Amino acid sequence: MEPLKKKINKYSSFHLLECASERSKLKFTMAQAGPVCSECKGKKTTNWKCVTRDVLMCESCNEKHIQMYQEHQSKHKSENANSNELLHEEIDETKFAQIRCTYHQDYYCTDICLRCMRLICAKCRYNSHANHKTELFVTFYQYKRTELLKCKNIIIYDLLPKACEGARLVEYVEACHLEHLEIEKQKVFKQAEALKKRITERSHEQVERLEESFQVYKSKTRNKHKQKRMKQKLTKQVEIIESFEQIFMKNSPKQNSELNTAVCEIEQVLNNVENTTNQCDIATLIPRTIKKFHPKTIRDADIDTVLGFVVNCSILDDVSVRQVRSYDMKNADGNSSLAVSKDGTIWISDARGLVQISPNGKVNDPQAIKNICDISFMDYRGLLVAYTEQNSIDIQNNVGVLKTFLERPNGKLNALALHVCKDYRIIILTWSDYNFITERVFLDISELTNHGKLLKKIRCKGDSYRVPSFNYVFRISENINSHFCLSCEYDCKIVDIDNKGNQTWSYRECKKPYGLATSKLGNIVINDANQFIHILNSDGDFLVKLNTEEHGQTRYKSALSFKSDRELLILSADKLILLEFSTVI
Repeated sequence: MEPLKKKINKYSSFHLLECASERSKLKFTMAQAGPVCSECKGKKTTNWKCVTRDVLMCESCNEKHIQMYQEHQSKHKSENANSNELLHEEIDETKFAQIRCTYHQDYYCTDICLRCMRLICAKCRYNSHANHKTELFVTFYQYKRTELLKCKNIIIYDLLPKACEGARLVEYVEACHLEHLEIEKQKVFKQAEALKKRITERSHEQVERLEESFQVYKSKTRNKHKQKRMKQKLTKQVEIIESFEQIFMKNSPKQNSELNTAVCEIEQVLNNVENTTNQCDIATLIPRTIKKFHPKTIRDADIDTVLGFVVNCSILDDVSVRQVRSYDMKNADGNSSLAVSKDGTIWISDARGLVQISPNGKVNDPQAIKNICDISFMDYRGLLVAYTEQNSIDIQNNVGVLKTFLERPNGKLNALALHVCKDYRIIILTWSDYNFITERVFLDISELTNHGKLLKKIRCKGDSYRVPSFNYVFRISENINSHFCLSCEYDCKIVDIDNKGNQTWSYRECKKPYGLATSKLGNIVINDANQFIHILNSDGDFLVKLNTEEHGQTRYKSALSFKSDRELLILSADKLILLEFSTVI
């Protein structure tokens, strides 16, 4: 942030009337021909002023403007006049003539001691404050009052709009993270449901295994009647054996034939007994093992192992891209550029000139404008057009008329790139100090108001840049931390420049960056020659790299621009594609 005194000087220069002669001159000029309404160009009195854009409007145009741009602030001319008149209002010295001294009641205070910051009289000045620096109280009061009023203007016109924008951005980011939270919660619940389903299926499988164990046992012991018959058979065999015993012990066989018959029957009984003994083996009838289920003690770590973990990661780690639409282009090259208006109109500068694509997708005939190096759209005013090695920047309004926006009559502007910031400041990247031997230059950043008035010029310190034949592509964009991001195709790098021209960080992992833009969340988006989109945060830290080849981007030179918070336009040599991200980037 700039020091307060510098801001005071800046705003005293650009927003306040500095002296009575200038004020009288302005009144005389306005008396001759009053300011024309910037909207309707009519003869109505311009009683209103849009503070956000510094535009004068009539009553009816102001009402339309507020309805269209609700975030803008407009004030009646009486409020602005009161502010400036109050700043230069002469102080009535009689108000300070009756302040008696605290220590000398017969004296009135006339001065202020700058060391003690106390009102003093003439006697105090020559006694207790003899060696102190003093100043007339009226002069001191006028100076401090002027400083306070300038600070008030700084707060109203600079700090307050930035605070409002910051508050809106914080709310926007909170909404994005809330959306991300809901998505992640649904992923957790979905994973939990999948695990529940899998656990249920697995539990049924375990029960089936237990039932199979029982079926094996049941298959071996299911013929209970067979065991009963075996019991009866064994009982009968005992009876047969007892009958043979009676035959041999009590009644000896009288004939050989009877003896032979008895021997055969005894042999058959012995065989039956042996077979029956094998069939009565308990081990073959009753299994000696059984299946049991052992429950596992589940810890939180075990659940996390199968459910998943909550870890810190970039919100862009899981971002996906899909192509929404494409347009055939045949004349884009490395110097082509891209801009999008608020209503969705797309502007392209290519070898044919300036091409316009309406919101309904119609590609209009090109305007034959040559040597365009960069374009950028400024809402409400029109399209800014910068030219290669020329001394001016033009602005094209809604009816297609080109007018000079900025001109350097005594020399070339040497513009390389331009960009319209969110607060409607305009930054222009220019070159200077060309070395014919090394073909290298130093870069400058000019910061302008939305009416083309120069606010400041910054020399980019550090390395020089090579611009052979001035055909290499440069881009410039604002950073959310009030810095500037520059891209150089030849040097294959992105650098961040602060308000004093110092390089704070650089990124060199992209091959020939042709497109550079800043997202609403403050991330830096780069498109290189290898169909990759590189996304960095405002501190230059790498977030994610996306391959857009599958979505139709070719290896030819291209530019990029945001169409909405999630939609990104990428210009290649043969087509223009509109990509949509799954999340706000």
